[in-house]
Amino acid sequence: MGKIKSILALTRWTEVYDFTIVLTLFGAIAANGVFDYKFIILLIANFLCLCHAFMFNDVEDAEEDAQNPKKLKRNPVANKSLSKKEGFLYSNITLALSAGLYIYLWYITQNPSILYVGGILLLTNVLYSYRKIRLKAIPIIDVISHMFMLSSGPYLVAYFVYSNTLDIKGLLLFLILSGISGYGQLENETRDFETDVKTNVKTTAVVLGLKLANIIKFLFLIISGVSILILAFSTDLIKSPLTILLEIFVVFAFIGVFLYIRFRRHKNQVLFTRELQQAIVFAANLVLLLLFLKVNIF
Repeated sequence: MGKIKSILALTRWTEVYDFTIVLTLFGAIAANGVFDYKFIILLIANFLCLCHAFMFNDVEDAEEDAQNPKKLKRNPVANKSLSKKEGFLYSNITLALSAGLYIYLWYITQNPSILYVGGILLLTNVLYSYRKIRLKAIPIIDVISHMFMLSSGPYLVAYFVYSNTLDIKGLLLFLILSGISGYGQLENETRDFETDVKTNVKTTAVVLGLKLANIIKFLFLIISGVSILILAFSTDLIKSPLTILLEIFVVFAFIGVFLYIRFRRHKNQVLFTRELQQAIVFAANLVLLLLFLKVNIF
């Protein structure tokens, strides 16, 4: 039982499942997909792919994580709940399962783009953390690879399951998700800027400088924002922007009340921010599911 808990902890599935659903729904909706058995297979394949990215990273970073009390508790390889050999084994099994499902999706759709994107995605998972290459330690490349691994890659696989070509809707959503992901990565790097400079960690923010990194960070948001406006009012993805905005408002209103009741006396801003992020992802999943199933609450 303890071994199973350690394996599940290594997958970090609680950090992955919610935005896996978001990315997969976005891809399926943009390609005019339908809820069918392919969607279920796709969702599992993307989930395993994202789990593999976190698993392989934790195995490779086990020595460093062992020096950090918070990461030591979270990482089963660092705290010796699993050996490094076991960590690589379970990580490789997850990779193989994801690859197998991507191959099956290619087989039933005959769209080679699934193989290309899925293959590059799984390879990026490895190269991002692999010590002899370590894309995450190469400035500029770290942001690009992070954007692809945890955002645009899984989205594109989902899109190509239901469409052979990337149209304007698909491209706009690609820009939206990439921009948000790029902003998030640079937000983390600018937040840790002083620590990284002191410890001589070469991130994109350190190499470019804090001022330029902040400019690029907000450029990512601008790209996403402009793409959202174009998508909402110039394509047929959202038939009635007002209706969707009302749906989003209702969902967020319920979540806002819940958060207020639960955290109105809480002084831990970090915990509140984390809960707010989870609430936003939950709201996005709910609204996207309504869109995907062609359901309106108005």
